Amino acid sequence: MQFLSQEIGKTTLAVKVDYKIAEKLREFCRERGIKGGFFAEKALEERLEREEFKEDLQDQKTLRVLEKDAVPIKDYRKSDVYDILLLTTAQKTSIILAEKPSSQ
Repeated sequence: MQFLSQEIGKTTLAVKVDYKIAEKLREFCRERGIKGGFFAEKALEERLEREEFKEDLQDQKTLRVLEKDAVPIKDYRKSDVYDILLLTTAQKTSIILAEKPSSQ
């Protein structure tokens, strides 16, 4: 895969594909009056979204096993872990102690 040039918001992507696939794409787009670049861009976009969704589902499946070990938020707020907040800036990371919310 090679990126050839850039326009404002667009770039050229060169990809080697099987000749039969390229011909099918040209014929499909010609018959339907669709621009091949537009069709290919949308197809790639949809495929990327599908792959990301599959990864999210796999993460959810994997993490669901750990859910039984999760600490309820009310118990978490009572713990010392809640007292420590990390503030990240471009220059450094600082650790500060936060005040626990008053339980009223």
